[in-house]
Order: sequence, then C-alpha cells, then structure tokens
Amino acid sequence: MSKRVIVVMAGCKYHGKDTFADLLARLIPDSRRDSYIEPLRIAVNAKTGIPMEILNGPKSLKDDPRFGRYGKSARQYLIEEGDFIRSETNIAALVDRLAERAVGAPERVTIVSDGRMPETEISGVSAALSQLGEVCVVIPILITRASEPVDLSHPTESAVYNAPRELFKYVICNDGDLDDLENVASGVADDLLAAMRE
Repeated sequence: MSKRVIVVMAGCKYHGKDTFADLLARLIPDSRRDSYIEPLRIAVNAKTGIPMEILNGPKSLKDDPRFGRYGKSARQYLIEEGDFIRSETNIAALVDRLAERAVGAPERVTIVSDGRMPETEISGVSAALSQLGEVCVVIPILITRASEPVDLSHPTESAVYNAPRELFKYVICNDGDLDDLENVASGVADDLLAAMRE
C-alpha cells in the first residue's frame, strides 16, 4: 500500500499558497485539501453566523467588510481566533487535529495551504503522526513572491519570512505567471507520487 503524504505549505499573505495547493490537488487524484484553521472557521461561524462559504471563500470575500459581521471582516475574525489559539491554548491543538483528519481521510494525500508558523507546524505534524503510529511522508513547501510586500510586524508573517530555507523540501519563487506555476506544480506532483511509492 502506498504511503500517506502530507504537504505542509507555508507562505506569506498573497504569495500564492492556495493557488499552488489547488494546482497540486488537480494533478494528484488521490488528494484532499485541508487547513490548520478549519476548526477556527467552525468557531467563527458559530460565534458570528458568517457563512462557511464566506469563511472558506477567496480573499476577496474574507476581506470584504460587507461579508463580515459586527464591524469586522471574516478575515479579521479568523486572525483573532488564530491568535487566541496560539497564545491562550497551543498551536499543537490545531496541528494535532490536522494530523488526525489526515490519517482518517480516505485520500492518501493531504494538502495544507495555510502554514503560518512553519518551524512549529512542520515538526508538530511529524510528531503527531508518530504518536498516531502512521507512516507518512511530510513534504514542507515554501511559496515566495517578491512583488508582494510582507508585513513583518505580524508574528505569523515574520515567522514565515524568517523561517530557515533548509526547513523546506521545495522553495518555490512565484514570480512568474500562472503557466510557470503550473509547470512547477506538475514537477512537484510527480515527486509526491513517487514518494508515496517508496
């Protein structure tokens, strides 16, 4: 039986994480998308009533105050909920739940596109999988885009920007067009499929 693979993708805001994850998901038939913040979306939905299709939608919806509630956008609520988890609980709570979902999923490949604390998340996923007794390949990917500014005053943006490059199996510079990114995704998908068979 082929191994499970979890792609842990990190990148600063608007650098192309979701776009690259969508490309990989289309290229790998036995795959699923997931995110660390899935429990946060559920919590924000329960607290505010913002529909899940907005919370799971593109940045244009999450950033638009018209689709938020009580004077805040959906993204603002998600950021606040994430900051609370990281400071008051532990990011391990999000990482552990992600690993459990990946192990329980019928698909062999889980693609996570919202890595924001890569050093903690990558080691955390590996540790959680080990505790679950699952043989799984964790593939860390960093997406960068020089044309998009980085807000180093925010702790998660700073954590991604300053993460050691050797932490990642792939560092992808998303400075071209969509065709360029598709070509890179095709090569990475081939590598992931090979890793599953090893």
